[in-house]
Amino acid sequence: MRPIDTFSVALALCLALPPCATGEAAGPPTVTSVGVFAWLGSWQKLEAPSVPAPAGDGTVDGSLGGVFDVQWTREGGALELAVKRKRDDWCGRLAVDFALSGDVAALHYGVRELPVRVPVAAVKPGAVVSTWETGAPRWVLAEAAKAAEGVLFETRNHHGFFVSRAKDNTFHLHACLDSGAAGGTVRMAFRLLPGTAADSLARLSAEQSGGKSVTTPDTEAAARLRATGIVKADASGWAFADAAGKPFYAIGLNQAHLPTMGAAEQDDILARAAAAGMTVVRLLIPDWCYRPLPAAWNDEALRRLHDTIDRCAAYGLRALICLEYSAHGYQYNCSVHLSPSPGDLYLMPEPLRWYEEIVGRLVTPLRDDPAVFAWDVSNEPMIEPDPASPFLPAAFQAWLKERYGTLDALRNAWEQPDLTALADAPVPSKQDWEQQKTPPARDCFAFAGDAVAKSMIARGKLVKAADPNHLVTISHGNPRQLRGHEGAELFDFWAPHTYDLWVNGPVISHHVLYLIDTLRNALPDRPRPVVIEEFGINEDPSTPTPCAPSTSASSSKPANAGAPLASCTGGRCPPPCSPSTPPRSRTNSSPAPPSPPWPPTSHPARNGRPCTTPPT
Repeated sequence: MRPIDTFSVALALCLALPPCATGEAAGPPTVTSVGVFAWLGSWQKLEAPSVPAPAGDGTVDGSLGGVFDVQWTREGGALELAVKRKRDDWCGRLAVDFALSGDVAALHYGVRELPVRVPVAAVKPGAVVSTWETGAPRWVLAEAAKAAEGVLFETRNHHGFFVSRAKDNTFHLHACLDSGAAGGTVRMAFRLLPGTAADSLARLSAEQSGGKSVTTPDTEAAARLRATGIVKADASGWAFADAAGKPFYAIGLNQAHLPTMGAAEQDDILARAAAAGMTVVRLLIPDWCYRPLPAAWNDEALRRLHDTIDRCAAYGLRALICLEYSAHGYQYNCSVHLSPSPGDLYLMPEPLRWYEEIVGRLVTPLRDDPAVFAWDVSNEPMIEPDPASPFLPAAFQAWLKERYGTLDALRNAWEQPDLTALADAPVPSKQDWEQQKTPPARDCFAFAGDAVAKSMIARGKLVKAADPNHLVTISHGNPRQLRGHEGAELFDFWAPHTYDLWVNGPVISHHVLYLIDTLRNALPDRPRPVVIEEFGINEDPSTPTPCAPSTSASSSKPANAGAPLASCTGGRCPPPCSPSTPPRSRTNSSPAPPSPPWPPTSHPARNGRPCTTPPT
């Protein structure tokens, strides 16, 4: 294994594959090679051993650096891969690499039932698409001027999808697998289909999922929900209420990618949510579904979002819509936002212009719809020290100049008399920043909070200007960082994310009351309700597992203190805990058995007694 750097790791894998027997390509293949690789060693000394797929029918065995045993099996265009882990060495990525020719003009892929088209002819080298969505993509089509070739995944256990363009203009698509523990084996099966079309791949993928009955949304039920009006926060800062003043309890679930699902799968999830007493479903708007490039909006995704909101309303649930995946979810990829550092999302002018388009296409058309509960302006916004950022040093130094004014003042504050100029003030290391023991680290923390606060307020103002009717919040933004910033008052409630219940297992009621005390009066102008938007619950914190069996929960303030606290359920549960269809093997195309019901939601105390059905 020879060391290679991170950016070239995907460039030299595998061998060219001939056209498959399953189709007739109109020109040279657009999928030029296929192989499996692993990132081993360390980030500082990265190695990427690979094993190519066989060029013809048969079996190929190989090894990835002695850490994984690999077996490829091929029959025509059908390929199967088995990877067994032998040792618990560090592994940064285990994935199948599909190399695509440089003349690919458009990349099509399916995220569940949603087709996405990305015009890639003009994109620069760097990341094009990135997501950790499980089972995405279900299919891919690489389309060039004279040829098109598809990949249909017959297993759906891959959990990361990354497309990058190399310096030689070829493309690499990574479908990632869980590397597991020593002794474990992971498998993948897919078909290469030259000469196919996107709609054919979408149809084949749907057939793999098995036939399911689809119900027509109950338009009368949706109309009854909308007749209650738009939900507001009341003046007490404890509660929400509908247009008639009736208390509204925001208890629900995170289904970030619900609009990408088929109607039958949506029905299954929403019916169980409604039966459990839930009232809100949280959706996110990832760029790789809705706008994979700034000028490439996916109109089908927008249409399905509206259909999904209607279907939610038919089950008595309002939609809490997060408009930006943010730096935490790599909302804008490296090629697009001009930086390899995700935190630069908040330091450049371009993302705010792109955000304004999001508001125009999503917020404005829904400004009068009571089926929308609220808008999240961004999900978990953050800035951290990153030596790869081309924007962070100048932004930090400008902030220091505004804070200290003179070089002498900065020298004294940092206790660095040898500092030569404000423009030479370095960004602290990530380790120093996390430990917060030095003046530069504390200043960088304060700078990051100010930069994020200004960015969130700028986004919030765009949302409020387009829709003054609905509630607005920030997903897991620190509201105390907003203090002293003009415009901070526009936010209507706080939406923290907490996984302390998963990692540490404190008493739930104690933890919830702590969050209320910390956040309810975070800004001096007025108290605000607190919605616990994501959380994980672990029954045994000494041996944490990704999530406990419970999929819903709620909390309350003391019964004699008035109206209830709103809360939502945790979102980052991995697929086995999610109410979604399990992956299919290539030999199992029958529908999944009916999903079990969820336990009833325990709503906040009413008249000193807990209730398990929505209060009336």
